[in-house]
Amino acid sequence: GAPVASMDQGNTNWVDDPKLKPPFRLRWACRPFDLRVQINADDDSIYFISEAGTLAALEQATGRMRWRRRLNGPTDGWEQMLLDRGKLYITDHHHLGRAAVEAGVGRVFCEIEVDFSAHDPPGFWKEMEESSWVHPLDENGVRHIYSRLPARLAQMVDDVYRSLAAYVRNAGGYDKTGKAYAEFVWADFFRRNVAVEIVTGDFGAAVRAALPLAKSHRAKSLPGFKGE
Repeated sequence: GAPVASMDQGNTNWVDDPKLKPPFRLRWACRPFDLRVQINADDDSIYFISEAGTLAALEQATGRMRWRRRLNGPTDGWEQMLLDRGKLYITDHHHLGRAAVEAGVGRVFCEIEVDFSAHDPPGFWKEMEESSWVHPLDENGVRHIYSRLPARLAQMVDDVYRSLAAYVRNAGGYDKTGKAYAEFVWADFFRRNVAVEIVTGDFGAAVRAALPLAKSHRAKSLPGFKGE
């Protein structure tokens, strides 16, 4: 496992690794480039992904920055995977995965959430639905059959309203909750209330317009609502 740097003072979120044995010696240090950074590593590099939307790789031996990319929007960690008859399905953080592909990242570290390979296809998708691990809506909020899900990250189309929902949340418009796919719910709310021309033409103006909407009575039933 790899240690995870979080916002707690002791950075205590870590996973036991029998290869890590004290005493430890400081080899190098670097200034953090964002808050709430998660870390992973391979034999040569250390990879950082921040909630604010920065993806970067440092050389393990020296700490030298190998590359750094700003993603299209905020993110919340590494991809989670599900297994179906030998196939891996990404259930979260697709934007991060797409950014990694476009940045030329050769490999990433993912978590196998559960193995559903014993199920037939109907049973697999039933489990996915019940676990809130599938949300087959396109960039216009239209639902499709499961076979129409993109087979590759490069085939995914950006939903600008999900980006809007994430930015509004980070600006304090609503609270992050444990409810699955809460951003989809907020994206659909903004889709009905903020014109697409504003979102695509002036994203900052769209965020400013969406913030009071998020705290209005119209959003009272949405997860993480923090208005009056």
